[in-house]
Amino acid sequence: MENRFLHLAPLVTFTVMAIVAAGMMVGIAGMQSGGIIWPGIGRDFLLTLALVGGGIVISFLHLGRRERFLLAAAGIKHSWLSREVITAGIFFVLTGCGTIFMKIGQAVLSDLAVTAAFIAALYMTWTIGMVYNIPGRFTWEGFPNTAAPLATALLLGSFRLTLFSRMSLFDWMFFIMWLVDFLMGLSRAQAFRSQMENKYAFVFPRLLLPTRVGHMARLVLSFSMMTSAIFSWKSPILFMIIGNIILDRLCFYAGAVEVSPKSEIASQKAERMKEAIK
Repeated sequence: MENRFLHLAPLVTFTVMAIVAAGMMVGIAGMQSGGIIWPGIGRDFLLTLALVGGGIVISFLHLGRRERFLLAAAGIKHSWLSREVITAGIFFVLTGCGTIFMKIGQAVLSDLAVTAAFIAALYMTWTIGMVYNIPGRFTWEGFPNTAAPLATALLLGSFRLTLFSRMSLFDWMFFIMWLVDFLMGLSRAQAFRSQMENKYAFVFPRLLLPTRVGHMARLVLSFSMMTSAIFSWKSPILFMIIGNIILDRLCFYAGAVEVSPKSEIASQKAERMKEAIK
């Protein structure tokens, strides 16, 4: 593995842990709103809290110095990175409040905290995708990259709901989220193949083969997940979803394309042409 890619390990770890934590919160919020009582509620709260808290701590290693974190958090009006940092912190605090209120028996306050944490979790996964969308705003071309963290969090959350409820609504929700996630995974695999065939300048050229294998493994895992769901083999699905999240993040960062001066000039020309024909 390239040494430069290893520097991204804290960032990859943070995004994986944050997305899994968001998926856990989707499950918690769905079960609480549906009045579902399950024996592991306390454990789920603590696991979600540990995941997002641990992810935030690990992300400091990527930022390197304290002043970089402060700079990253300062530009909330114009920077998706700032929104990601701040929303992760808010998600952590709200999850902690929900855990405390649940422990002391304040059901109404716990429900309010969980609802707010659910909203923060969804927004956090959206910011994770928006940070790397070019040119820093929503575009349909970049939709698979933008929506992938949110889709995988909803996939994990919907699966958690199927474990503790027999409502067919949750089964349909899981199937729909699986289909969305699979189609976006297929789209990203095709985009990566196109980039290889057109000989783009990749940031980590030595990782092209492992990245291609990773995209294929992700699709195989997705098919295996649905096969297991059809035959009611639910035990391995959770690990498949988390494996999918890990592969998705690794393939995304390892398949990064360098922006060369020539590509910037071509992009500027294309923008001028669009303006001219309006």
